[in-house]
Amino acid sequence: MNTTLHLRQVREADKEVLCSIRQDALMLDALMSYPDPEPIGRDAAEGWIKARQMDATRVVRSIADDKDRAVGYVQITGQHGKGRFAWFAIALAREAQGKGLGADAMKLLMAFACDELQLRKLLCEVRTDNSRAIRLYTRLGFSTVGTLARHYLDLSGHWRDVNIMERMLP
Repeated sequence: MNTTLHLRQVREADKEVLCSIRQDALMLDALMSYPDPEPIGRDAAEGWIKARQMDATRVVRSIADDKDRAVGYVQITGQHGKGRFAWFAIALAREAQGKGLGADAMKLLMAFACDELQLRKLLCEVRTDNSRAIRLYTRLGFSTVGTLARHYLDLSGHWRDVNIMERMLP
């Protein structure tokens, strides 16, 4: 069974899934979000979502399945008006991972960035030990353009190198 994804505005019904992502310290660590070692509460997770929705410098969209249920989110930040580039982050709920949805969500994100935001390039930071994400981005045409040595302090107290990856959009 194939699932068809789409991006849309975050809705109240999405908060359960989005909060579960924001409350998953290991997932946030992989996303380099500097999570608290202890899980955050529901109120803090909802506060994060609301702050992102109210921030004019960010674009946040839910990734929804063919039944219009949220399975994750995408975030675009640091849009440069003249250079027409921006940074992105993507997160899928644990239940949605390992099903090939990441590639579909990334294709939607790239199309949205190009068509709706008129961007010509997307960039991201990815831990060098996150081989699954690096493989996905490489398969989708992203290139590693540099490595930041000892850039991210993970939950276990180890400094991690981080790749900067980019892709030109059509």
